Amino acid sequence: MSVRFAEPDIIDEGDQEEEGETVTRSFYDFGLDNRILKSIADLQWASPTPIQAETIPYALSGKDLLIKARTGSGKTGVYAIAAIQHLLTKQQTKNHNVRILILSPTKELCHQISTVLFKLTNYCRREINLYDLSNSLSTQIQKQSLLLNNNSLPEIIISTPTKLLEHLKDHTSLLNLNTLELFILDEADILYSLGYANDMKKISKYLPSKSKSYQCFLISATLNDDVLQLKQLFLHNPVKINQNDDYSTILPDNKQLLQYYIYCEHDQKFILIITILKLQLLIGRTILFVNSVEQAYRLKLLMEQFHIKTCLLNSELPMDSRLHIVQQYNDGLYDIMIATDAPNVVPPVEEEEEQTEPEEESKKKKKKKTENVNRKGDKEYGVSRGIDFYRVANIINFDFPMDFDSYVHRVGRTARVDQKGLALSLISQKEMPYFEIVRGELENEYGEDMFHLYRFKSEQVDGFRYRVLDALRAITRVSIREARLKEIKSEIFNSKKLKTYFNDNKKELQLLRHDSALHIVKVKEHLKHVPDYLIPNSLKKISSTNSEQTTSTNNHNKRKSDTINKNFKRMKHNNPLANSLNAVTVLKKEIARKKT
Repeated sequence: MSVRFAEPDIIDEGDQEEEGETVTRSFYDFGLDNRILKSIADLQWASPTPIQAETIPYALSGKDLLIKARTGSGKTGVYAIAAIQHLLTKQQTKNHNVRILILSPTKELCHQISTVLFKLTNYCRREINLYDLSNSLSTQIQKQSLLLNNNSLPEIIISTPTKLLEHLKDHTSLLNLNTLELFILDEADILYSLGYANDMKKISKYLPSKSKSYQCFLISATLNDDVLQLKQLFLHNPVKINQNDDYSTILPDNKQLLQYYIYCEHDQKFILIITILKLQLLIGRTILFVNSVEQAYRLKLLMEQFHIKTCLLNSELPMDSRLHIVQQYNDGLYDIMIATDAPNVVPPVEEEEEQTEPEEESKKKKKKKTENVNRKGDKEYGVSRGIDFYRVANIINFDFPMDFDSYVHRVGRTARVDQKGLALSLISQKEMPYFEIVRGELENEYGEDMFHLYRFKSEQVDGFRYRVLDALRAITRVSIREARLKEIKSEIFNSKKLKTYFNDNKKELQLLRHDSALHIVKVKEHLKHVPDYLIPNSLKKISSTNSEQTTSTNNHNKRKSDTINKNFKRMKHNNPLANSLNAVTVLKKEIARKKT
């Protein structure tokens, strides 16, 4: 077991500038291998971000690093570039072995990291191989696919702690860390909070001994007690990167990120969110965060009734579907995403009391439906933790997060790098204690209250009150359960059956969407449009302009869609999606028959 203790060196950017050190302005200043520079150029990374300019020289010098960097600052680029440069500088002539290990708390983040590394190794893939253990393959299959043609292992392994331990504990697995040279812990502040504390201690026992020293990077958005425990466990005399610039704070300041709040009770949240979206009070793409899967489906079903299209991301969906949803959201296919940011799954709901069925019959149905809906949430799921969502303008905390770190990671999905963003939190009476904790932490960080009261006229909301409450009454626990069951079945089908087909037909992959209506609750046509008397005078001109633009865009999209559909129909007999639609139709008829 390699446990290393030492006090860190504190590196302050301001002190360095006083000593006359120059600030890196170009990636060429790092002395990187030309193959890395070509890949950086392909990625169109014009110049290093402040955290990259400060940290990469220390990373290349062989020192251990404790990096505090907020989300969206470019910290993935720091260790990715350093790792590849390390391997190219110290190439091995013998068989390949695991030399670099990158641990991350979620599968989504592991996939993102492996994508960045794959692009950066575009011109050196003969020399460097990498493997993401967090993929959906079983450990047994991975053991075979890990081996390269010459029976050696990839130089870079990316994994979650749990998946890595499965391999390390398996005596038949060839994966070992005896040749490890660089150990990277990304999003370290949430490795403990997601329940990986014991896993990390177990992993430390498999690391090389002190006589076989390895370099270690520990990267975190916050330096909480959990991070300090990891520092004591893995770091040796680390350099602590602590910049005195605009990127040194946990979140951007008020010039870049506006943080608003509204005090409201639970039912009023639904009224407010429909009012805001239907009156287009927020401009740009939006992510709505909720605290449970059940709440996510309730919100999605409500928005369906008001003809607001959304995609939904949660831990119950297969990993391949989740990654595809993130990819399509980043490609601009969806404007609104509803997301749960934790792997918790609410318990299956019980039958509505109003239903009257024979007791024996009811028990059988309850048992069957409970088994179907109670799909185990993925422990290694995490959508707010380090994932790069592109061009997100707004974050809405429909349910307020229960701790400070979760708030930071949620809100960190917007206002990334130099872009501006807005965060709006809806606070109920029960959520007030959590809000006050977050408010106090941010005030300590910035020296001022960072939250602003979101002001609106009550008559704007009152006009929607009856419509929203009426629509909510139609959304029962049974309808939520059916919606969950329907989507899970659909996404499992998409994940398994369509994977092979779309691997050979990349263009058709874009036709597979995740924002289609669930149609569990009857949609009323009159809720699609907002009557003129509900639109404030100040918004009527804006609404009219947006409507004209939407009509023009819809006409263009319709012509484009007609062309795509004609081409798509020619391949319909080879498309398993067509069979799935037929299966859904049959399933609907069967359900209707049983109800009658």
